[in-house]
Amino acid sequence: MYGITLMTIDMMWYIASILIVFTLIWFLYNSPLALVDMIPFIKVTKDFSDDFTDKETIDYSKKENWYVNTANKGIDHKADVFFVHRTTFLNRTAWNADITESSLNKTTYTYAVKIQTRIFEGIANIYAPKYRQATLYSFYDKSANNNGQKALDKAYNDVKNSFLHYLKTYNTGRPIILAGHSQGTFHLQRLLLELFDENPALRKKLICAYLVAMPIGKNLYRHIFPSRIKDDINCYVSWSTFGKNAYPLYFKGQYDDALCTNPISWEHNSAVLTSKNKHKGAYTYYFNIHVKNKVQVSVDKGVLQINRLGFGFFKLRKGDYVPMDYHIFYDNIRENVQQRITTYYKKNNETHKILHRDSSYVS
Repeated sequence: MYGITLMTIDMMWYIASILIVFTLIWFLYNSPLALVDMIPFIKVTKDFSDDFTDKETIDYSKKENWYVNTANKGIDHKADVFFVHRTTFLNRTAWNADITESSLNKTTYTYAVKIQTRIFEGIANIYAPKYRQATLYSFYDKSANNNGQKALDKAYNDVKNSFLHYLKTYNTGRPIILAGHSQGTFHLQRLLLELFDENPALRKKLICAYLVAMPIGKNLYRHIFPSRIKDDINCYVSWSTFGKNAYPLYFKGQYDDALCTNPISWEHNSAVLTSKNKHKGAYTYYFNIHVKNKVQVSVDKGVLQINRLGFGFFKLRKGDYVPMDYHIFYDNIRENVQQRITTYYKKNNETHKILHRDSSYVS
């Protein structure tokens, strides 16, 4: 009897351990929180003026200030990609991140840079700067001192400075693809407005801007227009990914008239449901498992609506797939980038060659 009791206890512990493991795995892929649920827990506890985050300008001539920089590696592709990562900083004690913090850099690279920039490997030269990203709460701050906006301005200035350094030092005249995610997109839409929209020479160098995971207006610019078909150039695309009948709980009203590009058909604001066999391939959030023919997509109310993807595809509460906007459409994006680069060179009658360094198109 005693032996049976011990066996029973061992079995109970075994079953409990399995349940705990599966529960932890479930939470890895299905967050019980939405972005808006986090607001009370990430509210910054001090004023921006009291934030002693390094105020010096970042020196982008130093390789340690880039997550990815393919310059001087003997790589010579026909186009450049300038990528700006999403928010990974949720600190309550600072408005902006410290780019020397190794643990944050590791998290950012692993989950917000590595898989996203890998899309462009072998196709383009890649440049992804570190920047003093604003903490997530900055987007929700309503303080009288505009602390959140000041933090976002600080982050944007880093992005702008890194881009200007890239343009003058590394670009050598090649056409440019801009790619952003979440906060990265927030800064790139401003960069397009300030540097590209009224600058014909620089605008001509723009192949496409992938402005992902933010509500982007269809009439945001005077001279840069939304992409209409899969190989448009001098244009921009945008999407935010949600499950079926799920919609953003943040940026209320801003998605209603937003551009939303279907990254399978590359049509925008189309309610037509694409078939799974047109889905070229995706990577899961953890373990980087490659799958294809898995996703059906349509557009409704300014966001993508996709079928339930199941295990391996991390989402926030209410079907928000914001961490996975690039993962889910990995191979479709990669193919599209190649198509647009090809079209760019055909339309401009250019052959690929390294041009003399010329930053005269930078005002």
